[in-house]
Amino acid sequence: MSEKGPGGSQSRRHAQRLWWSAEAGVGLLLLFCPLAISTVHPWAIATAAALSLATLCLTAWATVAGRERFSLPAPGAAFAAATAVIAFQLLPLPPSLLGLLDSHTRELFDFVLAPMGRYPAWRPLSLDPPATARELAKALTALSTFLAAAQVGRSRRARARMLGLLGISATLVAVIGFGHALVGASSLFGLFSYSFAAPPFLTTFGNPNHLASFLALGATALLGKVLSVRDRRVATAWAFAYLASGVGVLLTLSRGGIVAFLAAQLMLAVAVHFARESERTGTPLRARSLLVPAGATLVVAVSAYLAWDALAAEWASADSLDKVRASKLSMWPGFVPVVLAHPLFGVGRGAFEAAYQAFQDPAAYVTFTHPESLIFQWICELGLPAGLLLLAASAWALWNGLRRSAGEVERLACAFGVAAVALHELVDFGLELGGLAIPATVAFALLVSRRSGGLSFRTRWALLLPAAAAVAMGASLWMSLHSLRRDGEELAALSQTASAEELSKAVEAAAERHPADYYPHLLAARAWSQEKPLRPERVVSFANRAMYLNPAQSQPHLLAARALRATGHLSQAAIEYRLAFERGETSVVGEVARVFKTPEQMLSAMPQTPNGRASLADTLINRGKLDEAEAVARESLAEGENVPAIQRLARVALLRKQPDEALKLAERVDALAADQPWGINLRVEALLMRGELPKAIELLEGEGLRRFPINGELVLSLAGLKLQQGDTKGCREALRRLPAALDVGLRVRMLGLESAASERDGQGSKAMASMRSAVTLNPRDPNLHWLNAALLERQGRFDQAIREAEEAASLAEGYRPHAQKLRERVEARKKQVEEMERWRAVEGKGEEN
Repeated sequence: MSEKGPGGSQSRRHAQRLWWSAEAGVGLLLLFCPLAISTVHPWAIATAAALSLATLCLTAWATVAGRERFSLPAPGAAFAAATAVIAFQLLPLPPSLLGLLDSHTRELFDFVLAPMGRYPAWRPLSLDPPATARELAKALTALSTFLAAAQVGRSRRARARMLGLLGISATLVAVIGFGHALVGASSLFGLFSYSFAAPPFLTTFGNPNHLASFLALGATALLGKVLSVRDRRVATAWAFAYLASGVGVLLTLSRGGIVAFLAAQLMLAVAVHFARESERTGTPLRARSLLVPAGATLVVAVSAYLAWDALAAEWASADSLDKVRASKLSMWPGFVPVVLAHPLFGVGRGAFEAAYQAFQDPAAYVTFTHPESLIFQWICELGLPAGLLLLAASAWALWNGLRRSAGEVERLACAFGVAAVALHELVDFGLELGGLAIPATVAFALLVSRRSGGLSFRTRWALLLPAAAAVAMGASLWMSLHSLRRDGEELAALSQTASAEELSKAVEAAAERHPADYYPHLLAARAWSQEKPLRPERVVSFANRAMYLNPAQSQPHLLAARALRATGHLSQAAIEYRLAFERGETSVVGEVARVFKTPEQMLSAMPQTPNGRASLADTLINRGKLDEAEAVARESLAEGENVPAIQRLARVALLRKQPDEALKLAERVDALAADQPWGINLRVEALLMRGELPKAIELLEGEGLRRFPINGELVLSLAGLKLQQGDTKGCREALRRLPAALDVGLRVRMLGLESAASERDGQGSKAMASMRSAVTLNPRDPNLHWLNAALLERQGRFDQAIREAEEAASLAEGYRPHAQKLRERVEARKKQVEEMERWRAVEGKGEEN
């Protein structure tokens, strides 16, 4: 044997071992990313990056050792271009060039950073560079995984094994969920609890929508294995795994995930049927023959998702209609201003959470971390050119891969699995997490991998790819350490101990890292508002920047109002108070009622709406300022007849002991709002004030319950009046009219009335049971504990009464003196009882003698 032969054989074996190692690396990524808490945390992102880098290195080495060509599928070029755009977003640019590329970003830097002396300066385009750096690391991880899987997937056997591993990974996640459901666990493996989520199906995915997407992808891969394996026993094993993953999708309760999953299964089944028919008849299968069933299935899937809202509106209560109107699809128009403001390069990959705060509706009291739409995610963060290019390239590659894989079940499974994820991503953001992104990337790579054709190169330069990726990954991970959340937590902790001056310096550094984030400026404004002596100019300066960056926030307006008030600018302060109230800061009403002296001044600080003025009138009534409350209500009536104002006038009349006036006003409320029980309630209060208890009961029993037969408030009012009259039987009969579905507050009131009625009838045990149920329903209510303590004392349960009184005192300090008096009273009663028992024992012995 010549030297060349053995050497060539040894070289081939070496290359084969490298290919096996590369395949193992891809498989490890498929298992690790979903199981590592869906690769959300920094340690998991860094580990996935290292694994993908090692896998790419092995793949490049294998191509060189085997003297093969390193292929670059067309989608890989698009992914590489998008990654380059993310890297460009992190590149510091001179102010002139930055303003040319994105004028809105330059304006933001001028308003936020320039007053702190941090601009003009060379700055990146991203509005949150650490977040963009993290996304660059994730993009490089996905690109490395895609390139490695595309090389490994050139072998059909390797594709089959990778498809099986994808299915096994999904099955493992589903089995974890079944195990936790069986034992009723509330924390993952008893060790980890999700901070901001309570998934109905507890797995390594905190978000049920993301879990549904991953399980749909894995289940589609498993269905491909079931349909491609010839051995029945093996196919049966795959079928059981498919069943577990499919049931897992349903248990997530994710409507988008369920619809996408069912659509993918149907499309794959149809495609395999056509492929088998083509195989049987010997005629080649054309991808166009799949276009009609695929399109029809897609239309049905989208229609099902849209119809879900309509069906929910029919089945649910009226307030569900508001939830339907606020569905994910209705949010899309709100993202258009972001695209128009940053059309070329976007706000920066990963910077949406910070950047969108300046654009969101002030009526929205939530923070949007993602657009929850793949389309808007990419075009908002990457800009229109790169976002649309990436979307178009992905769609074209998916269709082209489907066209070329018409006769291969493994590729068809990858195609429709990716299609299921893409369909769901129209209304979700699961691809932002490595737990879904990496498996989807591998499936996409297996779909588009080719033995020949496309872009490729055969050179040792392939080994430079992992080196370049390693440098970029390391730098981006280091830059991402100062995340938005981490900096916010550190500033919040510092604000508890540092002076306003020290905090301001830290805020300036944080603002330079996250220029679009309002939170640091809000903390600084709050700190300066608490300084003595007050520095109003510093408060207003930081508050203005917080307002600019997040107009929906109420706190900056409240702080600015206080600072302006301190400097005597009452008219400007009134405007800020009004804006704070409009943004949900209802506590300002009390401050307005305290600070301003006349009703006219108070009204200028509140929205010119019936509800705004009603809130002010309520506060004045609660503070005993009846004249001012009446003036506010009459001012509201001067602009038009409205129920809230008349209700407040009726309350004022009741507090002034004017039942006749209150009765007239209640009748006006009844006439204007005949579909609401407000007028009935006011009329009952007025009759009770006149001492006409029988008439009040007659009103409730007759007109009240005739018009509102299942209104819990009216039924409970009737039951309470019956009890007040001494009619415990009538009280119980009224309570039986309550509807089955009651909120916690009404149910607690019902149990309290049942307890009082039972105690009055001498049924102490039943009274204590009802009160105990009320306390169980609302254990944080100190008044319930106190009522229970008083009942237990009356029933002679002294030790229990003391415990309940102490519980009330622990929940509310105001109950502590009452609890102490109860303890003293109970101890005295216990001594009396003990003394009586002792005398009885003595008398008994005397009688025996």
